[in-house]
Amino acid sequence: MHDDPTEPARQGPQRGMLDRDALPFLPKVRWRFWIPIIVFIVGMLAAYFISDHRRGRRLRAQLIAEHTLLTQSLAPPYRDLRAKVERLTFSVLGPWQGTYTEPGFTSEQLSREPVLFGRVRVGEIHRLEDVERSIRHRYPDQIASCAGIETEQVYEAYRRGDFLMPSYVEGVRGISDGDRLAALRQDLQFRLERDTHDIVQWSRRNYFVLAVDEAALSIDGPTRVYIWDLRTSRLLLRARGDSGSTMIIPVRIAGMPGGGLPVPTGGAALTLTEHDCSVANVVREQLGIQTLSVHSAGNMEHQGEQPTAATTDGGAPAAPAMASDAAAAVPTH
Repeated sequence: MHDDPTEPARQGPQRGMLDRDALPFLPKVRWRFWIPIIVFIVGMLAAYFISDHRRGRRLRAQLIAEHTLLTQSLAPPYRDLRAKVERLTFSVLGPWQGTYTEPGFTSEQLSREPVLFGRVRVGEIHRLEDVERSIRHRYPDQIASCAGIETEQVYEAYRRGDFLMPSYVEGVRGISDGDRLAALRQDLQFRLERDTHDIVQWSRRNYFVLAVDEAALSIDGPTRVYIWDLRTSRLLLRARGDSGSTMIIPVRIAGMPGGGLPVPTGGAALTLTEHDCSVANVVREQLGIQTLSVHSAGNMEHQGEQPTAATTDGGAPAAPAMASDAAAAVPTH
């Protein structure tokens, strides 16, 4: 019987080649067994990610709602304080405008309560937005202690109050991980319990004292000091000084032959404490307070801490002053 010429020829193994099923080294995939397992695994993963996404969305909405509710009375005055600090700081970064003291302003007004204190450097600030970055720096400082002013640091108020700013909420909106959001919720509760009292006090402070270094390092140039009334943004004092504002005079100590070791002259390099106390003496003089010696002023208590040695501009301790090196600081005008 002859094949129908119109029927297509049946395909078979080509001449000289083995059938694939006959190759012993090729694995035989049992698709009927593996396909259900793969579908089950993919389904479980999809269900997990969908559940985690829904959980993250729920926790994110819950955190934002709780943040709004718990900070609605705390955040506005704190944000106003930061805006005012940055605006006042940026306003004085132009040319020096000369010494000024508000008529009737006395040191007694500063001694009633702690003041907010910040320190910036002119070269770091070119726009209003740059103030925050500069004022957050923990620059070593002795101006406040030498001036006898009890202070609360602005950089600490910034650090601990960041969760009250709009940027915090915007950051939360970009988080989808449920575990991360749960941790942030616990952190929010912790911050509120720990920092609420201090934030309220910072927002109620009446005075803001700002030190502005004109050089890249404090000891390399003049430093300005400004004092404002935060309730009215009124400038109360403007002073400027540097190491040249103080003349170091040797003082003979009883019982020390020959007056002891030589005392640094006005041209010698000063430590940060000596520089800052020299600037503080200018402030004290404008306020009608008796100026202090550099070494005795450097040992004044500052926020409950007792400095044991002068510091350099980078914060490292300098060599302690010897008893025979006592000196008086006298303003030179």
